[in-house]
Amino acid sequence: MTPDCLRWAADPVLLSGPFTVRWYGLMFVLATTFSVATLAWQLHRGGYRAAVAMDVLVWVFSAAVIGGWLAHNLFYRPMEVLAQPSLLWDFSRGVRGLSSHGTAAGMVLALALYARRHNISGWDLVDRFTYSGSVQIFFIRLGNLFNSEIYGRPARVAWAVCFLRRDTPPLPRHPSQIYEMIMAVVMFGIALWVDRKAGREQRPVKLMTGLWFLTWGALRFFLEFFKAHIALPEQWPLTMGQLLCAPTALGGGLLMAWALRRPVPAAEVAAAADPGCRAAPGSDPAR
Repeated sequence: MTPDCLRWAADPVLLSGPFTVRWYGLMFVLATTFSVATLAWQLHRGGYRAAVAMDVLVWVFSAAVIGGWLAHNLFYRPMEVLAQPSLLWDFSRGVRGLSSHGTAAGMVLALALYARRHNISGWDLVDRFTYSGSVQIFFIRLGNLFNSEIYGRPARVAWAVCFLRRDTPPLPRHPSQIYEMIMAVVMFGIALWVDRKAGREQRPVKLMTGLWFLTWGALRFFLEFFKAHIALPEQWPLTMGQLLCAPTALGGGLLMAWALRRPVPAAEVAAAADPGCRAAPGSDPAR
């Protein structure tokens, strides 16, 4: 009997020939492009030079890949790594499997190091990057959809999807990639609303960072109930993702409380940055 589901069998390769172009690669390019645009918007509003956005993204994406790779192997393949530690630096099959928690940690570390090197407030820089973080989630999960990976648990909902490249015979599943794309849009919208309510450049430093980790951790914890188990046995009540999301959300909430308890306006912190990172007088950054 043919299951009742939306059938998905997209070819992960967009163009074949002398140079192969994959949908995931295209989504990565779009994630980078829009991340630069959103970060440049935030930096310009704070009075920074536009070129800082591109400099920051070079650091961030390098650290994201390294952090995501290490976290994936340590959290999701611990027994294999213990038996064969060389897996941590074995890239012979490409960089496959990046933990979103590892990429987030790597990006925050890269932002902190960049800020320290250029005498910028690390908290202010991370605050301004949070919009880009939501943009990246959207496009990377769209890339996962084209790869028919990071899918959900078996489902009987009307919008269930059969990933024909993964399940034989077809099995209706939750399209968890789409759920997380919607989550990214919701996070971006919440950030815009809170930013406006908090006075934009008068918003307390650390507020946006705390908000991002709180919303991401909480929403991801909920969505993990619909995602297929990875690393931990299916009989476990929680997934590995949920074990990582709970402290993430808690930490975000505490950071927000800290920001509101001792508010320091973002404009004040940005104005104290190294003059080499500031826009030239008269550039009229949007406030």
